[in-house]
Amino acid sequence: MPTVVNEAPSMAFDPTHERQRLQRVCFRFTGNATVAEDLAQETILIGLRRASRNGTAPREWSSYLFGVARRLCLVWQSRHGREESRFASLDAADGAEPLALPDVSAPDPLESLLLGEREQLIEHALSALKEPVRQLLLARYVEEIPLREIGERWGISENAATVRIHRGRDALRKVLETTLRTEASAHGLLSAEAAQGWRETTLFCCRCGRERLQGRFVGSNPATGQEPDFVLRCPACPGMLDGMTSHAAPMDAGAVLAGVQGFRAGLNRINRWWQDYLADALRDRAASCPRCARPAEAGISDVPGSPGMGVWCDACRAVTFYIHPTGLLYHSEEAQSFWRRFPRMRNQASQSIVCENRPATLTSFADRATAARLEMVFDTATMRCLRVETTM
Repeated sequence: MPTVVNEAPSMAFDPTHERQRLQRVCFRFTGNATVAEDLAQETILIGLRRASRNGTAPREWSSYLFGVARRLCLVWQSRHGREESRFASLDAADGAEPLALPDVSAPDPLESLLLGEREQLIEHALSALKEPVRQLLLARYVEEIPLREIGERWGISENAATVRIHRGRDALRKVLETTLRTEASAHGLLSAEAAQGWRETTLFCCRCGRERLQGRFVGSNPATGQEPDFVLRCPACPGMLDGMTSHAAPMDAGAVLAGVQGFRAGLNRINRWWQDYLADALRDRAASCPRCARPAEAGISDVPGSPGMGVWCDACRAVTFYIHPTGLLYHSEEAQSFWRRFPRMRNQASQSIVCENRPATLTSFADRATAARLEMVFDTATMRCLRVETTM
């Protein structure tokens, strides 16, 4: 039987070669070797008839034939009462690293999707990816093409193919955790944290310098009046920094985060808002309550061993906000610049010292990978910055 070729030489259609792959695909749908062989043969005949009728072949033979085979298998399943598909584990063949999800016991979204149990969600999720990425994932996990052969087909090395496939898995995960989060959550494809909108960011925690921050960012919805919800947290460090959320009552989150698409840009906007808030509070000794937004009193702590600035709200009858010199350092332009240059910085224990003949607090950030260090000294009585020093 002759080989049919389309305009791209690399897309040659060899019926014998394709039949073996299609039989594997059909077997995972049907669980029946004889049926799989029949459906694979029918798929090939449909492909050949199309090529003969149109005088040309589809540009992507493998993808076209997989689509035909899948539809034939679904028809067979519906006739035989098969509700569950039987795709094997995606990662067993190549030892791929699991997706970096917060809950390691949760199902791998790519594995769950390609199990064939939710066909509509499969097509919807994959269609959201760029065509080259989608083709790579289908080739590896549906057609089960070895990595070496994928590299040959795409004209890249085996290592490059592995990297691209891993990136494709990450891209699919992001689609599930963002665009299709509601549907994926309803089908149990996400961990509990991912279902709540949490996903890993590229930012490292500035407390420990080890873990990547998890983020949740939901934009505003004018139709419902919903304000943006922006939160960053470290999966290892307890609590969350107020300066990494949009939850401060006086903050007009809609205005602060207008047009923001990513976590880094959002954090920069929020940090600038806090810079202004803290500067005004230290200067005026007054501020809006972060909890209720009513006018409140800002003052310097006089508790020994607990330097910092707090906000007392009469309406809330409580100290509703307190920031240590480490927090003041974090919000400074110097620290933000240091963090951009040394993304894995971590804060160091503060020290009580004497500077300019006054009681002071030394606080600092240090890079985990180098000797780089940023130090800032604050007057304990006023929280005024007395000295800033960066060493490399």
